[in-house]
Amino acid sequence: MSQCNSCFDRDAYQLEMSRMGKICKYHKRLGQEFTHREVVKDFCEDAFFHAYPYCLALFYDAPFGKSKGEVRLNCPHPDGIQMEIQRVPIHSWWYRTCKRLFMRWISKVLVEPDWADWNVRVRVTNNSPACPLNYKKGDAYFMNIQDLKTLCPASFHGMYPMLLQVNQGLPIECQPPTGEVSIHCPDHEGQEYKIASPKA
Repeated sequence: MSQCNSCFDRDAYQLEMSRMGKICKYHKRLGQEFTHREVVKDFCEDAFFHAYPYCLALFYDAPFGKSKGEVRLNCPHPDGIQMEIQRVPIHSWWYRTCKRLFMRWISKVLVEPDWADWNVRVRVTNNSPACPLNYKKGDAYFMNIQDLKTLCPASFHGMYPMLLQVNQGLPIECQPPTGEVSIHCPDHEGQEYKIASPKA
């Protein structure tokens, strides 16, 4: 059985973009496919689902008490890994300063561009023998803000509960009786994905 990046014992799957509401930063064509390895690349899906709200908040520089730019939490497994989530710069201070000045100018002429100065790193601070993926202290994952060939992280977080439900073989009452399961991304004008078995 081909396994996903997960604490749960479940089969591999594939997502196919079945309907497009609008062209977005990540997904630009109908029929684009994502294997389970391209949904959350090189990290546990369950851990990232738990970490994503903090990743998104830190990406936009939200304060978390005294530990500005940093959050610590455990993965969902009761005996799992511990993680440290940090906002980290992509470029040097001089580069970011020049870019901010340029963006301030260009936003008065055109629309302000979506150019990220920061990324968010999820780093393992304490490993656990119970982790089925055998993560070690110091292993790190960066939230996907630049790899446009993998799934949008907001789409993953929005569809994960239903994705897990389908993969565990549980019925989805709101789906049509065709047996085909479709999930919409969080954007009300965004994409719709069809869950399928991986192609041979």
